[in-house]
Order: sequence, then C-alpha cells, then structure tokens
Amino acid sequence: MQIVNELSKETEADDVLLHLMDNCVNYTQTKGLLAKMPDDLAEKRGSLKTTKTFQPDSEASAARVLAEAIRNQRL
Repeated sequence: MQIVNELSKETEADDVLLHLMDNCVNYTQTKGLLAKMPDDLAEKRGSLKTTKTFQPDSEASAARVLAEAIRNQRL
C-alpha cells in the first residue's frame, strides 16, 4: 500500500489523507472500508517476524496511524 509507505517516511497524515481522497473517487461513501483495510494490514504485519531487510512493525504502526487518521477526519 503506497499510502502506508508515505506514512512510514514521515509524511504528514493530513497530506496522506489528501492523496487518498484524490485517488479514491467515492472516498466519503467508502471511508469505513478504507479505515478497515489498514487495520487488517496492521494486524497481519504485527504478527510477522522482523528481519534485517523486513520491518513489519513499522508498517503495522503506519497502518494504525492511517486507520485512525481516516476515522478521525472531519469532512
């Protein structure tokens, strides 16, 4: 998920949400589903083992931030 990668690289959550809104035609109608997707990703990544080249904890953290940002966004 490119949007999660943006958060991993310290991009502001508001900017990431703007990118998501630009790329999702029915953003307001699908906001609940769009919040659930990073939640699911965080759950899956959180259970994986960290290696030298794979950092699932940072992806899981960024996905949680995205999910909360979507839920808390006021339109």
